[in-house]
Amino acid sequence: MKTPTAPQTGFFRRHGVLLTAAGFLFGAGAGTFIFTVEKPVYEGTTQFRPLRPAGDATGITHSEWLQNEVTSLGSAACLLRMVKNLNLENEFHMTADEAVKEVQKQLQISVLPGTTIINITMQGPKAEDCASFVNAVCDARAEMTGYAMLEEQKRERQMYEARVNTLTASIAKNGGQPGEQAQLADMRSRLTTASLTLSIPPYAEILQYGKQPVLPVGPEWFPRTARWTIIGTVIGLALSLCLGAFRRRMDRNSGPQVFPSRPVAAVEY
Repeated sequence: MKTPTAPQTGFFRRHGVLLTAAGFLFGAGAGTFIFTVEKPVYEGTTQFRPLRPAGDATGITHSEWLQNEVTSLGSAACLLRMVKNLNLENEFHMTADEAVKEVQKQLQISVLPGTTIINITMQGPKAEDCASFVNAVCDARAEMTGYAMLEEQKRERQMYEARVNTLTASIAKNGGQPGEQAQLADMRSRLTTASLTLSIPPYAEILQYGKQPVLPVGPEWFPRTARWTIIGTVIGLALSLCLGAFRRRMDRNSGPQVFPSRPVAAVEY
Protein backbone atom coordinates (compact mmCIF):
# COMPACT_ATOMS: atom_id res chain seq x y z
CA MET A 1 0.00 0.00 0.00
CA LYS A 2 1.35 3.44 -0.95
CA THR A 3 1.53 6.10 1.67
CA PRO A 4 0.10 9.45 0.59
CA THR A 5 2.78 12.08 0.00
CA ALA A 6 2.92 15.07 2.31
CA PRO A 7 1.32 18.27 1.02
CA GLN A 8 3.83 20.45 -0.81
CA THR A 9 4.14 24.14 -0.02
CA GLY A 10 3.86 26.73 -2.78
CA PHE A 11 6.78 27.93 -4.84
CA PHE A 12 6.86 31.35 -3.22
CA ARG A 13 6.67 29.87 0.23
CA ARG A 14 9.62 27.58 -0.47
CA HIS A 15 11.75 30.32 -2.07
CA GLY A 16 10.66 33.31 -0.02
CA VAL A 17 14.17 34.12 1.25
CA LEU A 18 15.62 33.98 -2.24
CA LEU A 19 12.90 36.24 -3.66
CA THR A 20 13.30 38.69 -0.79
CA ALA A 21 17.04 38.88 -1.42
CA ALA A 22 16.43 39.36 -5.14
CA GLY A 23 13.97 42.18 -4.41
CA PHE A 24 16.48 43.81 -2.09
CA LEU A 25 19.22 43.63 -4.73
CA PHE A 26 16.87 45.03 -7.34
CA GLY A 27 15.96 47.97 -5.07
CA ALA A 28 19.61 48.61 -4.24
CA GLY A 29 20.50 48.54 -7.93
CA ALA A 30 17.72 51.00 -8.77
CA GLY A 31 18.81 53.32 -5.98
CA THR A 32 22.42 53.15 -7.11
CA PHE A 33 21.36 53.93 -10.67
CA ILE A 34 19.40 57.02 -9.64
CA PHE A 35 22.19 58.22 -7.34
CA THR A 36 24.78 57.74 -10.08
CA VAL A 37 22.83 59.26 -12.96
CA GLU A 38 21.11 62.15 -11.17
CA LYS A 39 23.42 64.96 -10.10
CA PRO A 40 22.91 66.57 -6.68
CA VAL A 41 22.23 70.30 -6.67
CA TYR A 42 23.97 72.62 -4.20
CA GLU A 43 23.01 76.20 -3.44
CA GLY A 44 25.10 79.18 -2.40
CA THR A 45 23.73 82.59 -1.31
CA THR A 46 25.24 85.98 -0.55
CA GLN A 47 23.39 89.05 0.71
CA PHE A 48 24.64 92.64 0.68
CA ARG A 49 23.42 96.23 0.76
CA PRO A 50 24.90 98.23 -2.14
CA LEU A 51 26.07 101.72 -1.17
CA ARG A 52 24.88 104.44 -3.51
CA PRO A 53 27.67 106.91 -4.34
CA ALA A 54 27.27 110.28 -2.63
CA GLY A 55 27.77 112.14 -5.89
CA ASP A 56 25.18 110.14 -7.85
CA ALA A 57 23.28 112.64 -9.99
CA THR A 58 21.01 110.33 -11.97
CA GLY A 59 17.93 111.78 -10.31
CA ILE A 60 16.17 108.42 -9.86
CA THR A 61 14.70 107.02 -6.66
CA HIS A 62 16.71 104.64 -4.51
CA SER A 63 14.31 101.81 -5.38
CA GLU A 64 14.95 102.37 -9.08
CA TRP A 65 18.67 102.57 -8.44
CA LEU A 66 18.53 99.19 -6.66
CA GLN A 67 16.74 97.62 -9.61
CA ASN A 68 19.42 99.03 -11.90
CA GLU A 69 22.05 97.35 -9.70
CA VAL A 70 20.20 94.02 -9.96
CA THR A 71 20.22 94.38 -13.74
CA SER A 72 23.91 95.31 -13.77
CA LEU A 73 24.85 92.37 -11.53
CA GLY A 74 23.23 89.93 -13.95
CA SER A 75 24.47 91.67 -17.09
CA ALA A 76 26.81 90.02 -19.56
CA ALA A 77 29.48 92.66 -18.87
CA CYS A 78 29.56 91.93 -15.13
CA LEU A 79 29.48 88.16 -15.57
CA LEU A 80 32.17 88.34 -18.25
CA ARG A 81 34.47 90.05 -15.73
CA MET A 82 33.59 87.35 -13.21
CA VAL A 83 34.36 84.62 -15.77
CA LYS A 84 37.73 86.21 -16.51
CA ASN A 85 38.56 86.60 -12.80
CA LEU A 86 37.80 82.94 -12.04
CA ASN A 87 39.22 81.65 -15.34
CA LEU A 88 36.00 79.75 -16.01
CA GLU A 89 36.84 79.38 -19.68
CA ASN A 90 39.41 76.72 -18.85
CA GLU A 91 37.34 75.17 -16.08
CA PHE A 92 34.21 74.83 -18.23
CA HIS A 93 36.19 74.10 -21.42
CA MET A 94 34.20 76.65 -23.42
CA THR A 95 34.46 80.20 -24.70
CA ALA A 96 33.96 83.20 -22.42
CA ASP A 97 30.55 84.00 -23.92
CA GLU A 98 29.41 80.41 -23.48
CA ALA A 99 30.62 80.44 -19.87
CA VAL A 100 28.65 83.65 -19.24
CA LYS A 101 25.46 82.04 -20.57
CA GLU A 102 26.09 78.95 -18.43
CA VAL A 103 26.46 81.07 -15.29
CA GLN A 104 23.36 83.12 -16.13
CA LYS A 105 21.27 79.93 -16.12
CA GLN A 106 22.29 79.16 -12.53
CA LEU A 107 22.05 82.66 -11.00
CA GLN A 108 19.07 84.31 -9.32
CA ILE A 109 19.44 87.98 -8.33
CA SER A 110 16.71 89.97 -6.59
CA VAL A 111 16.01 92.60 -3.95
CA LEU A 112 14.61 91.15 -0.74
CA PRO A 113 11.02 92.44 -0.38
CA GLY A 114 10.71 95.48 1.86
CA THR A 115 14.50 95.94 2.19
CA THR A 116 17.47 97.50 0.40
CA ILE A 117 19.34 94.18 0.45
CA ILE A 118 20.26 92.34 -2.73
CA ASN A 119 20.24 88.55 -2.63
CA ILE A 120 22.32 86.47 -5.06
CA THR A 121 21.64 82.73 -5.20
CA MET A 122 23.29 80.13 -7.38
CA GLN A 123 22.57 76.44 -7.81
CA GLY A 124 25.00 73.97 -9.29
CA PRO A 125 26.50 70.47 -9.04
CA LYS A 126 29.59 71.64 -7.09
CA ALA A 127 29.28 73.04 -3.59
CA GLU A 128 32.52 75.03 -3.74
CA ASP A 129 31.49 76.69 -7.01
CA CYS A 130 28.18 77.93 -5.60
CA ALA A 131 29.96 79.78 -2.80
CA SER A 132 32.75 81.26 -4.88
CA PHE A 133 30.52 82.28 -7.79
CA VAL A 134 28.02 84.34 -5.78
CA ASN A 135 30.88 86.17 -4.07
CA ALA A 136 32.66 86.68 -7.39
CA VAL A 137 29.58 88.33 -8.90
CA CYS A 138 29.56 90.94 -6.14
CA ASP A 139 33.33 91.45 -6.48
CA ALA A 140 33.04 91.87 -10.26
CA ARG A 141 30.37 94.55 -9.86
CA ALA A 142 32.53 96.34 -7.28
CA GLU A 143 35.44 96.32 -9.74
CA MET A 144 33.22 97.72 -12.49
CA THR A 145 31.98 100.51 -10.20
CA GLY A 146 35.53 101.44 -9.21
CA TYR A 147 36.67 101.34 -12.81
CA ALA A 148 33.78 103.63 -13.83
CA MET A 149 34.80 106.12 -11.13
CA LEU A 150 38.39 106.11 -12.34
CA GLU A 151 37.26 106.64 -15.93
CA GLU A 152 35.07 109.56 -14.85
CA GLN A 153 38.00 111.14 -12.98
CA LYS A 154 40.21 110.67 -16.04
CA ARG A 155 37.61 112.32 -18.27
CA GLU A 156 37.31 115.29 -15.91
CA ARG A 157 41.09 115.66 -15.67
CA GLN A 158 41.41 115.72 -19.46
CA MET A 159 38.62 118.29 -19.71
CA TYR A 160 40.22 120.57 -17.09
CA GLU A 161 43.64 120.24 -18.73
CA ALA A 162 42.20 121.29 -22.11
CA ARG A 163 40.44 124.27 -20.51
CA VAL A 164 43.59 125.36 -18.64
CA ASN A 165 45.64 125.18 -21.84
CA THR A 166 43.05 127.22 -23.76
CA LEU A 167 42.86 129.95 -21.09
CA THR A 168 46.64 130.07 -20.70
CA ALA A 169 47.13 130.53 -24.45
CA SER A 170 44.44 133.21 -24.60
CA ILE A 171 45.96 135.17 -21.71
CA ALA A 172 49.48 134.90 -23.14
CA LYS A 173 48.32 136.13 -26.57
CA ASN A 174 45.84 138.90 -25.80
CA GLY A 175 46.39 139.58 -22.14
CA GLY A 176 43.20 137.74 -21.39
CA GLN A 177 39.54 138.69 -21.55
CA PRO A 178 37.75 139.98 -18.44
CA GLY A 179 37.30 137.15 -16.00
CA GLU A 180 39.70 134.75 -17.72
CA GLN A 181 42.27 135.02 -14.93
CA ALA A 182 39.61 133.95 -12.41
CA GLN A 183 38.49 131.12 -14.69
CA LEU A 184 42.09 129.96 -15.11
CA ALA A 185 42.60 129.88 -11.33
CA ASP A 186 39.37 127.91 -10.90
CA MET A 187 40.29 125.40 -13.63
CA ARG A 188 43.74 124.88 -12.16
CA SER A 189 42.20 124.22 -8.75
CA ARG A 190 39.81 121.68 -10.25
CA LEU A 191 42.63 120.07 -12.21
CA THR A 192 44.65 119.67 -9.03
CA THR A 193 41.71 118.01 -7.31
CA ALA A 194 41.07 115.70 -10.28
CA SER A 195 44.74 114.71 -10.37
CA LEU A 196 44.70 113.43 -6.81
CA THR A 197 44.56 109.70 -6.20
CA LEU A 198 40.91 108.77 -6.11
CA SER A 199 39.66 107.13 -2.95
CA ILE A 200 37.10 104.59 -4.14
CA PRO A 201 34.40 103.96 -1.52
CA PRO A 202 33.29 100.38 -0.81
CA TYR A 203 30.67 99.10 -3.19
CA ALA A 204 28.51 97.31 -0.65
CA GLU A 205 27.97 96.45 2.95
CA ILE A 206 28.28 92.69 3.08
CA LEU A 207 25.74 91.05 5.35
CA GLN A 208 26.37 87.41 4.44
CA TYR A 209 29.16 85.89 2.41
CA GLY A 210 28.43 82.85 0.31
CA LYS A 211 29.62 79.77 2.18
CA GLN A 212 30.03 76.26 0.88
CA PRO A 213 26.77 74.38 1.56
CA VAL A 214 27.03 71.17 3.56
CA LEU A 215 24.08 69.28 2.03
CA PRO A 216 22.69 69.36 -1.49
CA VAL A 217 19.36 71.01 -2.18
CA GLY A 218 18.05 67.98 -4.07
CA PRO A 219 18.40 65.97 -7.26
CA GLU A 220 18.49 67.69 -10.60
CA TRP A 221 16.04 65.77 -12.73
CA PHE A 222 16.72 65.56 -16.44
CA PRO A 223 13.89 64.66 -18.86
CA ARG A 224 15.59 61.45 -20.02
CA THR A 225 16.27 60.00 -16.58
CA ALA A 226 12.92 61.18 -15.20
CA ARG A 227 11.13 59.44 -18.07
CA TRP A 228 12.96 56.17 -17.58
CA THR A 229 12.44 56.31 -13.81
CA ILE A 230 8.68 56.60 -14.35
CA ILE A 231 8.71 53.80 -16.92
CA GLY A 232 10.71 51.59 -14.55
CA THR A 233 8.28 52.27 -11.71
CA VAL A 234 5.26 51.36 -13.86
CA ILE A 235 6.96 48.18 -15.09
CA GLY A 236 7.88 47.25 -11.51
CA LEU A 237 4.27 47.67 -10.36
CA ALA A 238 3.01 45.60 -13.29
CA LEU A 239 5.52 42.83 -12.54
CA SER A 240 4.53 42.79 -8.87
CA LEU A 241 0.86 42.31 -9.83
CA CYS A 242 1.80 39.50 -12.25
CA LEU A 243 3.96 37.82 -9.61
CA GLY A 244 1.12 38.05 -7.10
CA ALA A 245 -1.28 36.34 -9.51
CA PHE A 246 1.35 33.74 -10.38
CA ARG A 247 1.90 33.03 -6.70
CA ARG A 248 -1.76 32.36 -6.07
CA ARG A 249 -1.92 30.02 -9.05
CA MET A 250 1.18 28.09 -8.00
CA ASP A 251 -0.03 27.73 -4.42
CA ARG A 252 -3.40 26.51 -5.66
CA ASN A 253 -1.84 23.91 -7.97
CA SER A 254 0.56 22.62 -5.30
CA GLY A 255 -2.12 21.84 -2.69
CA PRO A 256 -2.35 18.47 -0.80
CA GLN A 257 -2.91 15.41 -2.97
CA VAL A 258 -6.11 13.43 -2.35
CA PHE A 259 -6.01 9.64 -2.95
CA PRO A 260 -9.16 7.55 -3.57
CA SER A 261 -10.13 5.08 -0.85
CA ARG A 262 -9.47 1.40 -1.48
CA PRO A 263 -11.15 -1.63 0.10
CA VAL A 264 -9.00 -3.51 2.61
CA ALA A 265 -9.15 -7.29 2.58
CA ALA A 266 -9.89 -9.04 5.83
CA VAL A 267 -7.07 -11.00 7.36
CA GLU A 268 -7.61 -14.05 9.45
CA TYR A 269 -5.46 -14.66 12.51
